[in-house]
Amino acid sequence: MTQLMDIPEAGGVEIDRPSAPNQMMVDSMQNTPQDNNVSIYELDDDALIMRVKHLLAGEIFNPETGRWDKLVGVKPPMNDSGVHHFMIKFGGHLDKNIKLSDFTLEKIGEMMTDICNDILEIYWQRGREFAIDAENMTFIMHILEHQIYANYMRALDGKEREHRETVIRSVENIREVQSTATRENSHGFSFGNIFKKNNTGAGVR
Repeated sequence: MTQLMDIPEAGGVEIDRPSAPNQMMVDSMQNTPQDNNVSIYELDDDALIMRVKHLLAGEIFNPETGRWDKLVGVKPPMNDSGVHHFMIKFGGHLDKNIKLSDFTLEKIGEMMTDICNDILEIYWQRGREFAIDAENMTFIMHILEHQIYANYMRALDGKEREHRETVIRSVENIREVQSTATRENSHGFSFGNIFKKNNTGAGVR
């Protein structure tokens, strides 16, 4: 016998809330080797989108195995067809194009209202087809609504795009300074070169 997803207050799921406006990009820049093309510093949203997909399928990440496991004895929020439909319908709201856009708070509110209405419409029209129980709608709404809202808020007044451009300019400036220092060192004298010349009899007398 299976049971419904036990959903405590606030959905019982840890929602990603970046501690910095562009934390994922900063982390990526720290962990990724530098390349001549600064466009490699993109906002990687694949992990977030996949995480939402697994949660909608009722799967929990197992850190010991590094895999997403189905909860035994617990009915998932929806079936595989439902997960596929929801990700096609709402996955685009989680990608980097949203973060790098420019929205007013009023516009974000309007879009979130439309998104919530779309989620409810799917439930009323295709809930049985996707095996969605009413008790699991809170879970589904929290997963999608919270993550999508967080994504749109990062685009409030274009702040994410502005911050990203600032970070990229900073990286380019650092590279230029490093490159200039390297060129100067390669063409200038150093104590090591002087001592080497003295040892060969060609140094300063």
